[in-house]
Amino acid sequence: MTRRSLNILRTTLLAVVLTLLLLAGYTQTAVFRANLRSAAYELLQSSLNASVYIGEIEGNLFTGLTIDTVMIYVDNAPFVEAGRVGVRYDLLDLLRDRVTVDSVTVDNPVVHLIRWKDGSWNTGHLAPPDTTTDTVPSPWTIAAARVRLRNATFRLIDSTGGYGTSVTIDGVRALNYSNLRLTGIELAGSAVIAPGRIEAVIDSLSFNAPAERFSLERLSARVLLAGDTARVNGLSVRTGRSRLDLSAALTGVDVLHAGSLASFEKAQTALVLRPSSVSSVDLQTFLPALYFLRGTVELEGDVAGTFAQMNVRSLTARFGASELRLSGTVSNIHEPDELRLNVVSKQSVIDPPDVPALLPYYRIPRFAKLGTLSLDFQYVGKPLDFMVVSTVRSAAGTVTVDGEMLITEQHLHYKGLLAGTDVDLEKVFENRDLASRINTRAYIEGEGTSIADLNAEARVEIDSSRIRGIDVSSAGLALRAQDRKVDADLSLRSPDGTAGASVSMDFRAAEPSYALTARVRGLDLAPILRDDYYSSRLSFDLHRTAASFDPLDAVSATDITLLPSTFRDHSLDSASLSFAVALDSAGMRRLSLRSPVGDAELSGRFTFPGFLDVLQQGVGHIVRLYAYQRQVVDSGFSRSADTVSRPV
Repeated sequence: MTRRSLNILRTTLLAVVLTLLLLAGYTQTAVFRANLRSAAYELLQSSLNASVYIGEIEGNLFTGLTIDTVMIYVDNAPFVEAGRVGVRYDLLDLLRDRVTVDSVTVDNPVVHLIRWKDGSWNTGHLAPPDTTTDTVPSPWTIAAARVRLRNATFRLIDSTGGYGTSVTIDGVRALNYSNLRLTGIELAGSAVIAPGRIEAVIDSLSFNAPAERFSLERLSARVLLAGDTARVNGLSVRTGRSRLDLSAALTGVDVLHAGSLASFEKAQTALVLRPSSVSSVDLQTFLPALYFLRGTVELEGDVAGTFAQMNVRSLTARFGASELRLSGTVSNIHEPDELRLNVVSKQSVIDPPDVPALLPYYRIPRFAKLGTLSLDFQYVGKPLDFMVVSTVRSAAGTVTVDGEMLITEQHLHYKGLLAGTDVDLEKVFENRDLASRINTRAYIEGEGTSIADLNAEARVEIDSSRIRGIDVSSAGLALRAQDRKVDADLSLRSPDGTAGASVSMDFRAAEPSYALTARVRGLDLAPILRDDYYSSRLSFDLHRTAASFDPLDAVSATDITLLPSTFRDHSLDSASLSFAVALDSAGMRRLSLRSPVGDAELSGRFTFPGFLDVLQQGVGHIVRLYAYQRQVVDSGFSRSADTVSRPV
């Protein structure tokens, strides 16, 4: 290189350096910042359907700028208001189709998201419609190494929803998603937006919902969206009552451009829920429909598969001393109408008092005497068409259920078998008088639940059991319901007597009626009443028809035929007793009694309970009058008119 060429090169380099220095100096002058503010204002005004205000700008164009105030109004209502906004960046990366932001800090921002009564959102009015047809993705990459929001506020108003409503559960107010206000929002993280790829790291996110008295203490996660892959790693949520830790991944479908849920059919999914604790108070803050829950549940699970068939490798829920273990498959998640479940629970443990503590709304008894329950079950089918097989073991015996159910808009269809072994009702109902050892089988099949549409059959059988100290060799109950009629047959065999009964109930008329026929042989009352005083062997037949279920005032006819029997040491001969209640067209009631001792008849306008009250008052008056007269004649006689002796 000649000396002349070298001098030209030196002069050129010096000119470039001086130009850059002058430009850098100019960008830090008030004149440049005023021109930059004016240019930014005009650019925003021309590209947005909004009123924009930009405050004073500090810094320089090469390393970063700070704006003291930014305000954007849409439809004459605030959209974004912010205090100090600071951006530090690397300007040279623009030469590589890349925007590199070292840090973005926004102080005291307030964001208003508003939905108007016509259903439109203020965000939809922010920019004019895009009329371009360019679908080529941008080649630019935007990377923000550090993003900070400090003391932010978010306001959501949906004028089409329940803006003025609220739900409060035990003093806890649930979030109203039509009128939401979050304050004290603090966010620290980073993000990269590149062609076909979005990465975000949330180091910490916290906020308060003052109206609901809810605070998110910390949320952190790593999020990736890249083509057909979506992943959330290390999601950690902390509140004052709950903690949640999980990771999830989905591959095989672009979640940002998926057309419908059906497109997720073959998407590979994995979710790992690490030991977490969820409070019902926090759940109800977000989902008030779960109002019936109370307490805290510990959760842990591992799920993997496709939306066509999701494998629940394990799912464990712990509450109190109880632990519910689940596994199985969930199929056709991509087709909700065809959703099917095959869920199995083995060796789950339930402490009965935990259930009413978790579900107090349903007033479930504590069943404390049952001890710890061992539960095995399998659920197969759709949510409204399923089969359940379950076995429960407890201190009160073993119960097995095998049932099917189909729920439609018109009817409830069901079919089931229940078997109980060594069932002790004392422990179930916490009543010593019900001490028992029952071996039973029950079967039911039919449809409907109300008498109007009930069409069902049911059978209950008891074998080799003991109830309240009474041995039962066998017992059976058969029920049939159809066309608003119910028929029942009962049989009982015991060393203390045998019995059989049939009843037919007719609900077709406005007032239901029934007919009852019973046959009792060799009945001993002593073990039933738990008193040897009533030792007996009674045999009788009973037939009764009634026009309603009122046991006293119903128009009815009752016939009792006593067969040769014994009561204590007394022998009873055969006898017949008839009792009838009739009502004529004038409303006159007639009671008639036919017995071996004598016959009686009473007619008039009265109710049977009222007649008994008058009779009791009359007898009481006679007893008191007799006691008074005896005391006048015999001063040593003293007796309370209310004394009642044991009947003979």
